[in-house]
Amino acid sequence: MKLLKDVHTGPSEKDVEAYLCKKVKSLKGIPYKFTSPARRAAPDRLCVFPYSTIAFVEVKRPGKRPTPLQQKELNDLKNLGHIAIWVDSKEAVNHFIRLVGQLIAMNRQHMLNIRETGDASDANRVANARAIINSQEVVKDD
Repeated sequence: MKLLKDVHTGPSEKDVEAYLCKKVKSLKGIPYKFTSPARRAAPDRLCVFPYSTIAFVEVKRPGKRPTPLQQKELNDLKNLGHIAIWVDSKEAVNHFIRLVGQLIAMNRQHMLNIRETGDASDANRVANARAIINSQEVVKDD
């Protein structure tokens, strides 16, 4: 018998994940389902976008947070220089996609600069954009 407090209404984690996949594909990305037998806390999705833009995304049910082990895994990936975030709502997904869209544009320009001039001086700007995305403990619209 379920107690009333155990009944969840509203979007499920599966709903948020499906929405994430749809939005990743809208940027011509591939939202791989990511599992790692050796790492229980691996993020749910490995999102690969154009222009060498990759993000690891942990998906949670609205109002839920990553477990301490999942947060450690995200932090380990961030420390390796990757985008590693978690989302718990469609609003959080929208914010993430907006930021990633900007990063894709920056990466594209960076690659064009290198190809045309050999100048990679804008690399710090691209790295700062990644850091901004990673600094979002919870990415949500205001």
